[in-house]
Amino acid sequence: MNLRRLKYFLMVAEEENLHRASARLHVAQPALTRQIRLLEEELGTTLFNRLPRGISLSTAGHAFLEDARQILRLTEQAHRRAHAVASGQMGTLRVGFHDAAHFYPVLRDLFTSFRSEFANVHFRFVSSSSDQQLESLLAKDLDAGFIYRWDQPPGDFEYLPLARDELGLALSENHKLAQKSVVTIEDLRNEPFVWGDTVAFHGHTEAIMRACAAIGFIPKVWHEGLSSLSAMISLVAAGLGLAIIPKQIITVSPAIVMRPVEGLNRPVDLLLAWRGDNSSPALANFVRHARTHITPAIGQGGGGNALNAQTTIHHHRVANDK
Repeated sequence: MNLRRLKYFLMVAEEENLHRASARLHVAQPALTRQIRLLEEELGTTLFNRLPRGISLSTAGHAFLEDARQILRLTEQAHRRAHAVASGQMGTLRVGFHDAAHFYPVLRDLFTSFRSEFANVHFRFVSSSSDQQLESLLAKDLDAGFIYRWDQPPGDFEYLPLARDELGLALSENHKLAQKSVVTIEDLRNEPFVWGDTVAFHGHTEAIMRACAAIGFIPKVWHEGLSSLSAMISLVAAGLGLAIIPKQIITVSPAIVMRPVEGLNRPVDLLLAWRGDNSSPALANFVRHARTHITPAIGQGGGGNALNAQTTIHHHRVANDK
């Protein structure tokens, strides 16, 4: 059905006068009359009663008027929606989250400021390890992910550094080592450790084990298989063991203290990662917003200097988990 004819019909119905309707539409009256007749022929019914002095809506015309208004309203709505999606003002972003990512203030700042500008963009969040997020990005099941960079990554992605953290030793506030300002590897020789799932968090657990081995220490893994850092923190607080985790995470529990391990100098970067060939306008806006509104900072969890606010997006291999 011709939308222009619907608009012509709507104007004539509102005016119930062809002369006034043609003036408002800036269409010659004969042309307008012809379009109304063509619409009636298309519908197979009379929409207007022709009177000696003017016209009036027929019974069918009154019924058709309601539907015509709805059709035009939905058409306009569809037009606005399509434009909003194409410009990235509306849409859905599938975003992966490492279990620890939400502990960093830079993420809260990013989502708060982005929502204030793009309130009609919705998020579908998936909590998973960095390794799993990278796999999902490759499979195009995620649009972006907040991941940890531990070692050399397995594939090419684009990423934006958001925060730099360091590894530290988490222990219960009642643990004997909590009284020390710096823990040595000799202090840890016989201590039990709480460990993450070596499958889901393969990159994470392997990187930490290698970092410990580099200083001559192999943790005694006593409890393992955890896929939640929150659960790990709770078990450490309960005295079941120690854990080596990014320092920023410690802020979630007053029952845990964080201590540096002598020689364990292992930086950990939190990144926003995505595929360079993802054409989502909403993703483009999200990345652009992160670059211009958020100052990526080194030392969100461990101190240090601020990165340049205009940090360049790197097209590199991004880290293997997390």
